[in-house]
Formats: sequence, C-alpha cells, structure tokens
Amino acid sequence: MSAPQMAVLAAMFFAGYLSFGGTSFQFMPQATAASLPAEVVTAPKVTIEVPKAPNAANVVVAAAQNASPAVLVAPAESAADKQNVMQRIIEYIPDPPPADTDSKYQVQAVLVAKNSAVLSSAIDGRIVDYHYRSGDHFGKGDTLVEFDCAVDRAKLKEFQARQSLSARQLAAYNQLRKLKTVSEIELETAAAANSQSLAQIDQISQHLNLCRIVAPFDGRIMRTMANNYEFAQTGRVLMEVSSREPLQAEFIVSSVWLRWLNVGTPVTIYIDESGKRYGAKLVRINGEVDPVSQSVQVVAELDGYNEELLPGMSGKAIFNTDGADAVSKFGYHGLILDPKPPMPVRPK
Repeated sequence: MSAPQMAVLAAMFFAGYLSFGGTSFQFMPQATAASLPAEVVTAPKVTIEVPKAPNAANVVVAAAQNASPAVLVAPAESAADKQNVMQRIIEYIPDPPPADTDSKYQVQAVLVAKNSAVLSSAIDGRIVDYHYRSGDHFGKGDTLVEFDCAVDRAKLKEFQARQSLSARQLAAYNQLRKLKTVSEIELETAAAANSQSLAQIDQISQHLNLCRIVAPFDGRIMRTMANNYEFAQTGRVLMEVSSREPLQAEFIVSSVWLRWLNVGTPVTIYIDESGKRYGAKLVRINGEVDPVSQSVQVVAELDGYNEELLPGMSGKAIFNTDGADAVSKFGYHGLILDPKPPMPVRPK
C-alpha cells in the first residue's frame, strides 16, 4: 500500500470511521459495545489481536457478511495502538461481492475507450507547452502540445511582404499592358511571381498549423511520453488520449451464443475494481468466428459515462436470456430465441 493511501486510511482511522468494500467500521468504547443488541454481539465476528500495551485490549469486529455498518469495538483510551489496529483491519478487508454466481451466461470482460488516439509530432521542433499530465481532463479544441515555431512565423512575415510587392508589380504591369508598353510574357511573369508568393504563404501557414496539437474530442490523458523543452522529431509519440464517452466492454463468447445474441441485447457489466454493476447493450459483433476456439468477439457499450471507470479495468459480462428475448426475438443468424412450440388446440 502506498504512502498516500496509508495517510488517508490513518486520517479516517483516527476520525473513528473506516469503510472497505461496502462494509463500514465504526469505533466505540467497550462500555457502549456492552449495550449492543444481542443479534449484533452474536453475529459472525473476527477478532483482531492488539499487542499488549498500556490501556490496550483486544479489538472485535462484529460483522455478518451481509451486515453494514460493522461495529469495531475498542477501548476509548487505546489511541496508542490505533496504527497497529488499522493494519489488522486492512488485512480483514472483505472481497467484493461475486459478479453473479447464478448466471451461467457470463464471461470475462475488459473496458476500452470508445475513441482513443496516439498523438505524435508532425514536425521537428522544441516543445514549449506541455502541461497536461496523465489523468488530466481536456475539452475538444484545447491545445495539448505546442512547439516553438518562431522561425516559421518570421518566414511567414517575409513571404507576406514579398507577396505584397508582387501584387503591386502585377497591378502595375496590368496598367502598362493596357498602354501596350510591356509584352504579354512580362505580364504573365508578374502574375506567376504573385501566385508563387501566395503559395508560399499558404505553405508556411499550413506548417504553422502543425505547431499545435489540438484535442480532437473531450477526453482524458491516458499516458504522456514527453516534457517541456524537449526536442521532438517528426513521428515521435507524445501522448495517448481517450474520449470521455461511455466506455465499451470487449469480451469473447461462444459462437453458439450467436443463436440468441444480437446488437442491442442487454448485458450487465460487473467491474472488479469498483465492485459495481453497470447496464450496457451490445453494439458490435465481429465479422469472423475463430474456428479453432469456436468463439467470437463482441463489444458492449455502457449506458452512461462513469467517472470512476477507466479503460483497462476488467470484470464480467453477465447475460440474462430472458432480457435478451424481450429485446430481440431473433439472434444474430435470425434464429428464434428460445423457440416454444405452440400449444395444441383441442377439438371441441
């Protein structure tokens, strides 16, 4: 466990409250614990031993597996042993509830971003603005990376000055041509010089657009691979980003399930890291079945965006065939879901 996590736990501990895996621990003096209802005192409990020290005693966690909050009974004067008790409580952290032991239609799933991108440098240059870090949020159109393009801006001013001169020369040649004092080739040469100046301005302007990497969507930084003041060559990977849209879950199912699976079929996604279930619907079925494993990859999209979920988290995809039948009568191959033969009609 990292130092910041320990600091947070310590603060919660000394405040007299802790919560792990949906189970809350509340501290109280032994005198208060003596007046607890019988069903709490006799509930399944775990004893956490505290080393013998002045004003120290055993600490009891009275908690049935389905009870919340649990009661942590401790003498009020045992502050000297709280750090040790906290470590013992950490060892007692219960596992998250199982995904769904009753459903036989469940497979391993992993979360992926709906849209993601690996952003690379399109030019050679020194980085002057790179303040986003992994986990930061950004909006569409925000500048994620900016390069030093002072030389290119100076060139743009030079080309603009040249174009201004060539435009005036072309206007003068047009007037002289009306007076028939210049040849046709001289007029065409002046026009070509002006067109060349305009093309140079457009070229340098397009190059200046590459000096900034703009966010293509609202999203979050997944990974950074550069820093300010570094020199980046063309093609260097600078960062990876993902969109802040409902995440998608990818998983592999038996190809036989295509008899009743279809785009739009509801599915429940259980995530191990959060210990929660999220509603989702199938949005894509890959166009090829692996003939060796007789499986196919499918993708489901969660019903909404959840801030606590990140790409790479894993869990289970749980199907309810009754729910699938209610949404789509036909499976991916057009087979009827759970066909039921019609009831025979008795003659009257």
